[in-house]
Amino acid sequence: MGLRNRWNYSGYPYFITTTVVEWAAVFKSKAYFDILCESLVFCKNKYICKLIAYCLMPNHVHLVLWPDQGSAISDFMRDFKKFTSVQIRKALEQEGEHELLNILKANAEGAKGQVFKLWKSRFDDLVLNRRETMITKINYIHANPVRKGLVSVPEDWFYSSARDYLSVGTSAIPVDMEW
Repeated sequence: MGLRNRWNYSGYPYFITTTVVEWAAVFKSKAYFDILCESLVFCKNKYICKLIAYCLMPNHVHLVLWPDQGSAISDFMRDFKKFTSVQIRKALEQEGEHELLNILKANAEGAKGQVFKLWKSRFDDLVLNRRETMITKINYIHANPVRKGLVSVPEDWFYSSARDYLSVGTSAIPVDMEW
């Protein structure tokens, strides 16, 4: 059984994961998560994507996105990663996070035109062409903060759409739950 496409979008949603180099736990305060949220909302609007679910972790991001037929996931991710890299670097410099900055600078060595590398070059994506697979992936990302010991129940992690899906409040970014 495939997904019903309620928005007249062609194609299917994607499950996307992108990771910080060296799995460094860079996002450790509200200021860093706010940068990620701001960029996700901007890219969601720019590329006309439905944000079905998400979870922002200290060293990686999970998304379930359903792009408009004219939008490319690669363009979305390029812009998201570029903006967040610049803003996170500025925040790390302001906070004097020299150890993290050194890790991220070392990872840029040999990368043409880069002196700072926050994200791994690639991101993983999976086309979600079955409703059951999408539900499995949404449950997986919502449980991620519990598996990592950040909270005891998924809805306690503010930077996840679990709160919206469990109807216990709103999360950091509005999501499109009708699919």
